[in-house]
Amino acid sequence: MDPKLLSLALGGLLGVAISFIILQILARNGMNLARGKAQEILSAASLQAEVTRKEADLQAKEEAIKRREALEREIDDARKGFREQEKRLEKRGDLLDQKLDLLNKKERDFESVQRYLA
Repeated sequence: MDPKLLSLALGGLLGVAISFIILQILARNGMNLARGKAQEILSAASLQAEVTRKEADLQAKEEAIKRREALEREIDDARKGFREQEKRLEKRGDLLDQKLDLLNKKERDFESVQRYLA
């Protein structure tokens, strides 16, 4: 065989082998980059999920606080109404006591007048 042809064939094979090795290295680097990017995406998604969960928890707590405050206002209003009603009833009871005292006095006066007249 011709040495030029042999060196040309060897050079071609060597070029193909080097090209193959370079392509393999680039493919591995591409895979590593893709894995790294995928890991970044997963980390970002996990972080976003945690933030979303915390926001939902916070919203639920705020809603519970609002409901509790509304219930407390209702209870306070009901208590105020009961106190006012109790005051009205006490006042009415006092008026009835005064009327009873007045009737008792009138009855005593009447009995006194009856004894005087008898």
